[in-house]
Amino acid sequence: MSRDTKIFTLKSLILAAFFRVFTHIGTTNWMPSTPVTNRARNKGVSAFIGEGINCWPAVHRLDAAHLFRLVLESETTGVYHAVAEEGVAFKEIAAVIGERLNVPVKSIAREEANNHFTWFTHFAEMDLNSSSEKTKEKLGWKPKQHGLLNDIDSLNYFKLKS
Repeated sequence: MSRDTKIFTLKSLILAAFFRVFTHIGTTNWMPSTPVTNRARNKGVSAFIGEGINCWPAVHRLDAAHLFRLVLESETTGVYHAVAEEGVAFKEIAAVIGERLNVPVKSIAREEANNHFTWFTHFAEMDLNSSSEKTKEKLGWKPKQHGLLNDIDSLNYFKLKS
């Protein structure tokens, strides 16, 4: 296969393989929970909406990168879900943040959510359970990194940036 053919094939695979990724970084920060942490720090309470049973899927960035490499090497197309944890309850995320910031954790009503979370309210109430079983079956992908709650619970996560 010529170099040009390989580049074309690689571009085609990237365009044809659709990824669903909700990733956490590992050791430094995880973008979707940054607004939640900032709100808890600023408001003095780590909140969740209602019962807090809505879930977010998660995958460590290194596991997501490994899956991306597997897709490229397999030269296959399709939809791949980079999900190591199918659903982490928002209440659990709020609990870890509250413990680390030493602020109370509490449920707030949907009507109070916009005041607490502002622009992030829509995301804070999403229920995004997702599965990667088909991805694991098809590509033999096995996530190995630590989970979202362990990542959020790390001391580095709560260092204030200067």
